[in-house]
Amino acid sequence: MTSAIRARVTPTVDARVDGDAMAAPPPPTANSPTAPATDAREGLSPVWAWCLLAVCLLVAAAVAAGLAGTDVTAAVIALCTVAIAVGIRRNRPTLSWPMWGFVGAGLFWIAAGTAREVIPAAETLGGRSLWSDAIALPGYAVYGICLVALVRARDGRNRGAVTDALVVSIAGFLVGWQFVVARTLDIDGVSTPDRVSVVLYLMIDCAFVAFACRLAFATSQRLAVQWLILAAMCGLLVSDVMGMVDALGLVAIGERQEIGYLCAAAAMGAAGLHPSVRMLHLRSASRRRALPLSRAALLALSLMLPAAQQVLDRDHDVLSAWPYQIGVFFLATVATVRLIDSVRDQNAAGDALAWQAAHDSLTRLPNRNGVAAHIEEGLERQQSIDVVAYFDLDRFKNVNDAFGHGFGDQLLIAVGERLRERLPEPVLLGRIGGDEFVAIAPLDVMDPLELAAHVQSALAHPFVIDGSAVTTSASIGITTTNRCIDAHTILRDADTAMYRAKAAGGDTFRVFSDDMRVQVERRMGVERMLRDALDHGRELTTWFQPVVDLRTGEIEGFEALARWFRPDGPIPPVEFIPIAEDAGLVSRVGALVLDQACAGVAEARRRSGRPLFVSVNVSVRQLADDAIVDTVAETLDRHGLPGSALCLEITESIMVNDQNIERLHALRRLGVWLAVDDFGTGYSSLSYLRRMPVSKVKIDKSFVDDIERGDESILVAILSMASSLGLGCIAEGVEHEVQAQRLRSLGCAGAQGYLWAAPGPIDRAVDACTPAISAR
Repeated sequence: MTSAIRARVTPTVDARVDGDAMAAPPPPTANSPTAPATDAREGLSPVWAWCLLAVCLLVAAAVAAGLAGTDVTAAVIALCTVAIAVGIRRNRPTLSWPMWGFVGAGLFWIAAGTAREVIPAAETLGGRSLWSDAIALPGYAVYGICLVALVRARDGRNRGAVTDALVVSIAGFLVGWQFVVARTLDIDGVSTPDRVSVVLYLMIDCAFVAFACRLAFATSQRLAVQWLILAAMCGLLVSDVMGMVDALGLVAIGERQEIGYLCAAAAMGAAGLHPSVRMLHLRSASRRRALPLSRAALLALSLMLPAAQQVLDRDHDVLSAWPYQIGVFFLATVATVRLIDSVRDQNAAGDALAWQAAHDSLTRLPNRNGVAAHIEEGLERQQSIDVVAYFDLDRFKNVNDAFGHGFGDQLLIAVGERLRERLPEPVLLGRIGGDEFVAIAPLDVMDPLELAAHVQSALAHPFVIDGSAVTTSASIGITTTNRCIDAHTILRDADTAMYRAKAAGGDTFRVFSDDMRVQVERRMGVERMLRDALDHGRELTTWFQPVVDLRTGEIEGFEALARWFRPDGPIPPVEFIPIAEDAGLVSRVGALVLDQACAGVAEARRRSGRPLFVSVNVSVRQLADDAIVDTVAETLDRHGLPGSALCLEITESIMVNDQNIERLHALRRLGVWLAVDDFGTGYSSLSYLRRMPVSKVKIDKSFVDDIERGDESILVAILSMASSLGLGCIAEGVEHEVQAQRLRSLGCAGAQGYLWAAPGPIDRAVDACTPAISAR
């Protein structure tokens, strides 16, 4: 073991400053906000690092072959120390002071090597000069400080990483003690300073290797500079052990023990020159568990070493020496600290996961799980009844559409904070999801009306978000708990009442009643049966109601109407169509009606020999689908119909969407007629009508009924407006002759209603296309 040990080059350590040991992002680009400004510069090419490494390794090989002496060691250390300094200047790592520390350590080791050559060696183990040791040890101290700083920069305040390194270091020392140090100390004539230095250097080497491993394996993304530092530490340890083995006379190594120091110097010099040194401060994107399995296995092996040594080594004098016993004591102490920390970390992680499972990450309020747990706890106690208010912010979608989802999130946070401030202390507030909240209060403290009033009062004033004032309200559904139902049912009932409040226009509340549950169950049952009917292609059919030309009395076409006949009785369209809309099934229902309507009118045209048409209602959901144009074209082609045989009826609300208007123009290019259904009951905007490729308007039955009440003003205005726009008119719901005559006198072109025929199967509709009906 020579003072060249001290001269081991420690060029650059690459542990980038990562405050969080559990996370570290990938190497950023030059434009990355986490990248240092100097990263925009190219720095040195990695070729310089590899060239230096190759040259130094060639020198080490020459020493191993006996072609060069140990005098080259100091030269290599000096060269590599200069390389570290050059690398710092050119690569400009953000965390540079540890790198300059390695330069300082290299200078100490160069001085130690010089002292070894000029100061006579003592007659001690290995013929080593103690003066060179005294000069080299400060270099070791500087080196250790810098290495620890780099590890801490990578791991932050990760005490578990430090204790892991200490456990491995102590275990390595115990092994070295048994097989090397103890035998060295048994040699006669070894002075006390030599004994201390042997123990000290082994401890230092083991610690350096452990911390280098921690630096290299802290994250899954490893840099070339980390591997180079680890290689340098391993070379250092190998040379020190070789020096001890040579001094023991176990193996004649001689000058070849310098090979490890040469390799260590080469690796550290290359680490300083390699451009990856600039990225050591960047955090990795990966996350590690508190105690990964590989590290746990290494710790377990380290802790088993003392017991294994006691069993396998018969020389108990070696194992009973006080340095060994102290090492065992410290190993047990550090391992105990690690175990306590690991348990504490696991408990903290478990608490964090439990909190996350029961709370909303945005508002930090209890989520559905947390609210349900609170309700279940109250049900188990059975001591009191709670009031549950389930409320949804009105028109929240408009806020997201107008300002963006980030703004909407800020509004949700503000709503949560205000409600927590305004609601009395006993009230539990939670966010179920989206813009839905829940407030729970004991019934003996607050009745349903009071709870609803508190929520409405809290939301009465505007919220100022990013300088914009936003006003919102809530639709509130209220129910109470009892021991006959569970949390899921309670929340479902409150949700049902909330939808009743929203259907009433919002900014109000409804208290749940049993009839609401019956209606909900009925609605769910209808939806389930509707899906089954669509899947199996049964029960749903299309009926037809004739459309009459008021001028000639002839049937000119039909309106197709969906009908649902079940074995236990029919389900009216007014019930299943809204359910189909809400359940997303209306497009499937519409496609079925379109196909049956085209098949029916094709049969009617064939049997009557007349160019009859059929009108089919199109929902907003259908028109929102880009495939509707292809579907209509394919259906007409399949049944051999021209586009003029089909009239699609749309509602006025469809006209406010520009994309819908584009699709309507595409449909009109197929030759399909377009009619506005229930005209006068919706937007009725002339500007939209001028933009729309509409051919007809259908006058709602309510305006036809006004004829018999003597109020024709709106009907006359509609007919006049349609005439000025060149649109044909069809009146719906004509039931009496006087209505038909008045419509005819006002210039209405067509009509439909029970006066002529009720909706029926296609055969009945075709039979209606006869001269007898036509002559009526």
